[in-house]
Amino acid sequence: MNTRIRQFAIGSALIVACSVGCSTARQYVVNPFRSPDHDRDMRYSLAQVMEREGDLYKAEHAYRDLIHENPKDPRYSHRLGVVLVRQGELHEGIVLLKKAKDIKSDDVGILNDLGYAYILKGEFETAEMTLREAAKIDGKDQRTANNLALAVGYAGRDDEAYE
Repeated sequence: MNTRIRQFAIGSALIVACSVGCSTARQYVVNPFRSPDHDRDMRYSLAQVMEREGDLYKAEHAYRDLIHENPKDPRYSHRLGVVLVRQGELHEGIVLLKKAKDIKSDDVGILNDLGYAYILKGEFETAEMTLREAAKIDGKDQRTANNLALAVGYAGRDDEAYE
């Protein structure tokens, strides 16, 4: 019998045998049909819920764990960067957003969040360059237009910002 199927069968038997009051049996069950990618996607979805609900500390740790497991997935660096920026950790947040951009340079969402982080840091020229890069990819994105107007306005070019 396949080892994973045997583990699943033994774990299932433990759950059935200990169904009343035996909370430790569940940790031994290994589903042989679930992929690690599916598990990471589930944890990523949970981290996004934590982030949306304002539990930034838990979201941060969940994203850090995901990056540790799969550093090449730009979603994890992107979201952790956003969380860190929201927590006031601009330097580390920008580093992670740049890492996400390096992995996926044509993602308008990453470029917008990176540009906005530069605005918060007071680096208006860098923000403008980053947001113009996003505008080249999707010239109709409203968020890009709003962030670009902010960057240009803070740089002191009010007339151009209103356009």
